[in-house]
Amino acid sequence: MGEKAAAARNAGKALWRFAALLYLGGLVAAGAGELPNDIWNGNRGGIPSVTTNHSGVSVTLPAQAVTEAGGGSGAGLSAMVEDFLNRWAPEICTDLFDFQHPHQGLNLRVAILGAGAAAAYQDVVINYRPSREVKCVEPDNLVY
Repeated sequence: MGEKAAAARNAGKALWRFAALLYLGGLVAAGAGELPNDIWNGNRGGIPSVTTNHSGVSVTLPAQAVTEAGGGSGAGLSAMVEDFLNRWAPEICTDLFDFQHPHQGLNLRVAILGAGAAAAYQDVVINYRPSREVKCVEPDNLVY
């Protein structure tokens, strides 16, 4: 009976290891291509920026954060920027661009900025879909 119990214990351990491996693999795959949530604290090689003006929208991302998320070229960069804007841009309230509503085929200028390297902008097209509803508040006219 001792051998059967030991075999059952070993099989149970192997099953737990396999389940843990599958779980951890799922965690890694789920985050692939996504910029880290703490990107705004500057610990990922810089702080990102979203700039709006009359000629459009541009995004600057720290190279370290892009590298940690799996790179930044072609379709991977488009997906990364789309996820970034869908998650963070709804809170940007401006008269220059409406970040509170979806925009299909949105043209962006994206720069990856590394330490000491000049930013080279790339044209990226995304389907912007804000991840949450935000109501921008317009202040009353101030009279002095």
